Amino acid sequence: MRIKHRSLFGITILTIITFGIYPIYWYFITKTEMNVVNGKSAKVPFFLWFFIPVINIWWFWRFAKAIEKITKGSVSRWSAFFGPIFLALMAGFLLV
Repeated sequence: MRIKHRSLFGITILTIITFGIYPIYWYFITKTEMNVVNGKSAKVPFFLWFFIPVINIWWFWRFAKAIEKITKGSVSRWSAFFGPIFLALMAGFLLV
C-alpha cells in the first residue's frame, strides 16, 4: 500500500468548506496509511490521543517522526512538527 497524494489546495478548500473538520479526518487517514507502510518501526499511536491535551503534543511528535521515515528524511521531523503550527499562526494573522 502506498500513501495517497493529496493536494494542499484540496485540503485547504475542504478545510474551509467543512469549517475545520476535514484536517481531523486527514490526520486519521494519513496516520492509518503511514502505520501500514511503516509497520512497527515508526508507528503512530492510537488516534484518540490526538484529542487529549498535552498528550496530543507527543502524538504529533510521533506523527512527525513517521513523516520523516516515510519521506526517507526529505521532510525532517522538526518541519513536520512545527510546519502546521506555523501555517495555523499565519492563517490566523491573515484573518485578523
